Amino acid sequence: MYNNTNKIEEIKLLLKYYSFDIDDWQDNDWLLEVLKLFLDEEREVELNCWNDEIDAINLAIDLGFRVIEIQQFLIRLSGTTDMLDLNKIMSLKNFFHSTGEDEEENLLPFFSLFIKDEIFIEHYAKENYVYNKEKFDLTVDILNRHNVEFH
Repeated sequence: MYNNTNKIEEIKLLLKYYSFDIDDWQDNDWLLEVLKLFLDEEREVELNCWNDEIDAINLAIDLGFRVIEIQQFLIRLSGTTDMLDLNKIMSLKNFFHSTGEDEEENLLPFFSLFIKDEIFIEHYAKENYVYNKEKFDLTVDILNRHNVEFH
């Protein structure tokens, strides 16, 4: 099974980051607002999807992302921030992922989204790493305004 732990550890070593984990949310409108903070200039983006997440993979390809690696359980796609049509991504609203016998609601259709040198979003936006203190503070303000529970 693919393990993002090594990649995360490499990123943590290279860059100082500020992190938060999402505990509870009413809607994903806050995420749209947070993502807009990181689209101020064109940057590289990587998306990761599990191989069985056909809708998410098709969405990424429709947005213009290209497959850069197919692993046993994971597909990596590459593009730029200009390709992130947030309205199209967020219009899906409800994303569900099977976890064995249960289904769990997610915030994004992609397992992870990495905007180079800006933000690393993992586990469908439940784990987040921001590399700029000012943008992290703005993110926290957004979370508080939307009554998102996080730690």
